[in-house]
Amino acid sequence: MVGAKWLSVLWLAAAYAFASCQLLVLPDSAKESAEGLSQFIRENIRKAPSSELDKLVENPDMTISLAAGWERVLRTIPEKSGDGLHAVDKKATTQFLKLVRQRVGVPIPKLWYKTVEKTMHNYDGSVWFLPGLGYDRELDKRFQWVSSRSKLVQKDGLWSAVRGRTTVALPTDIIQDRRQFVSLIQTKDIAYVAFPSDIFYPYKLYSLSLKNHTIRWSADVWIFGYVGMATGWWPPPGIEFAISGSKLFIFGYCLYPYLEVFDIDTGKNLYRFCPGYLRKDR
Repeated sequence: MVGAKWLSVLWLAAAYAFASCQLLVLPDSAKESAEGLSQFIRENIRKAPSSELDKLVENPDMTISLAAGWERVLRTIPEKSGDGLHAVDKKATTQFLKLVRQRVGVPIPKLWYKTVEKTMHNYDGSVWFLPGLGYDRELDKRFQWVSSRSKLVQKDGLWSAVRGRTTVALPTDIIQDRRQFVSLIQTKDIAYVAFPSDIFYPYKLYSLSLKNHTIRWSADVWIFGYVGMATGWWPPPGIEFAISGSKLFIFGYCLYPYLEVFDIDTGKNLYRFCPGYLRKDR
C-alpha cells in the first residue's frame, strides 16, 4: 500500500516536471489572423505569472519571445500615474531592446530603437509612441526622411517605385491609389515593395521578379490588425527593410513600432511583433 502511494507521488511529480518543461507553441489560429494572435497573447502571455515570463522570453518561437519581452515592459507601468505623459521605465525598455538585438540578428534601425526607448504612458497605463509628432526633433526629422525615401511615379500610364537612383516597374494591378505610400528594397534580380497604410491598417508586401516583371509572391503585413474607423491626424508611415540570409525584415513605424519577418523565397511570415497585440483593451 505504501509502495503504491509512493509510486503515485512519483508519477505526479514526473507529470508536473514534464508539463513544466513543455514549450508554449503558437497555434494555427494565431498564425492565420491578428485577432487569433491577440487572443493567444491575452490568454498565454498577458495572464502568465511573472515567474514564467523569463521562460517565455526564451521560447524559440520569436513571436512568443518578443511578446513576452514586451509584457515585462508593460508590468513596470503603474495603473494610475497622474495627469500627462510619463516615460516608461528605462531599464525595462533597455532590457527589451537588448532582447531584440540578441534574437533578431540584424542591426536595429536607429529610429525604431529610439521610438521604443522613448515610450511614454499616460494616467491609466496606456502606452504611447510618438514619432513624427514634434516631441523629439531628432526623431521627427528622421521619421520624415524614412517615410519619404521611396515614391510612386506614373509615366505614360505605367507605374514605378523610385528610391534614389533605383526605379522598379510595378504591375498595374497592385496599384490601389496613386497617393499611397511605397517602400522599396532591391537585390540583384528581385525587388520587395510594400504599400504601407497612411494610418496603421494592414497592408501588402510584394516580391517582384525584375527579369520577367512578374509577382513572385505577396504577403500581408498585419501591424496589429486594426481595420476599424480612425479619426484625427496620424504621422506618415515609415518602413526600413533589411535582408539577412533567407529573411526579409520590415521595421515599421506608424501608431506603433512593429517588426515582421518573412521568408524571401516564399513570403511566409516567420514571426511578428507589435505592441498593439498587448493593448489592454484587446
